[in-house]
Amino acid sequence: NKMIKVDESFLTAASVLFDAVFVPSGNKSVSKLLKEPKAIEFITESYKHCKAIAAEGDGAELVMKIDGLQQKGKKGSHAGVLIDTSTADFVKAIAQHRFWEREM
Repeated sequence: NKMIKVDESFLTAASVLFDAVFVPSGNKSVSKLLKEPKAIEFITESYKHCKAIAAEGDGAELVMKIDGLQQKGKKGSHAGVLIDTSTADFVKAIAQHRFWEREM
């Protein structure tokens, strides 16, 4: 395992400062984040700002907590919301910058 230095936290930084959100798999981590309203708020705000969001494995459960996302269709079918997808697809989504069709 490689340690990655964390510069910011969802507790101290606004989602508008980031171009995209990635939620990795990990049952213990996701279980804790599901109990943290600020984590869900961070992802929801990113969604409302039409940013790319990706998740893998257990992380999809957290992404599906985005307000109203569950009612809009099957998991992973939303513009710029990628579940268990390739890194290349996520990079393409980030390059698109925003998914304005979410505002409709």
